[in-house]
Amino acid sequence: MVELALVLPLLLGIFFGIVELGRALYQQNMLAKGVANTARMLARTYQGMDMDNACVVNAAVWPAAVLAAENYLRFGSTDADEDAQPRLAGIQLQAVEISAYRNDDSAVADYICSIRVTGQAQFVPVVSDVFGIGAFNLQASAEERYIGE
Repeated sequence: MVELALVLPLLLGIFFGIVELGRALYQQNMLAKGVANTARMLARTYQGMDMDNACVVNAAVWPAAVLAAENYLRFGSTDADEDAQPRLAGIQLQAVEISAYRNDDSAVADYICSIRVTGQAQFVPVVSDVFGIGAFNLQASAEERYIGE
């Protein structure tokens, strides 16, 4: 009994630590996949930007596409309503950055447009009160070349 009383807190600490690490890795993976799919969705926005004019966004199409992408990242659907449950607690779209690169091929005068999406979600450990581990942010980013199908 004495040995069990001495070893049990250590074993429980190791067990809950492994469970929390598994939860954090699972949520990081969900965030990374969601951000990658969101970037892929924006990269295929039809007429979202002008690739001949240094990747200037189409003001009539792009804001709605970014809103749909944010809904997709947060809820898994482009047209989520107020009652929809988020995929992860505190998930949000941090930034959508557009970069324009001049194509080096002299026969082609187009730009290569790149879309980089960055997202974050808050991870709250279940045993935060017991072990004193507070909440922290998980981050992920993905980059896709704009093709605008």
